[in-house]
Amino acid sequence: MASVVLALILVVEIGVSNAAITASIASSVFLVFVVPHSIASSTRRLFGGHLVGVIVGVSAYAALRAVAGDPGTLSTESLAVAGAIGVGVAILLVAITNTEHPPAAGTTLALITFGANIDAVLFILSGAAILAVIRLVMARRMTNLL
Repeated sequence: MASVVLALILVVEIGVSNAAITASIASSVFLVFVVPHSIASSTRRLFGGHLVGVIVGVSAYAALRAVAGDPGTLSTESLAVAGAIGVGVAILLVAITNTEHPPAAGTTLALITFGANIDAVLFILSGAAILAVIRLVMARRMTNLL
């Protein structure tokens, strides 16, 4: 079932080819289908975590654009530092908002280091929404595998 859902998300969102962003959603698929009754798989944390990750990632990328012009001209080290700071901020915010979802850190990192664009944001949020709805509908039929 997890493969079917991930395939559905990837087919629907075919315009996004960034492997880092895809990996973030794939990690969420893992949590929802392997440990559906864990706190990190709850609908609030699944969607909320990615939402916070998107907000921080887009904000940090916009700040990089304001400072550097084109973040693509920054060194790998500069992007790594910006990504690490962004992930730290995202971790703090998901803890404060009680929306802890570990794959959301990958969302933030990918948006900062590979660029925040509307396709990526829509992919992340629609993927998280699809997973949240599936988890809500199937929660009684799902069993933790770990």
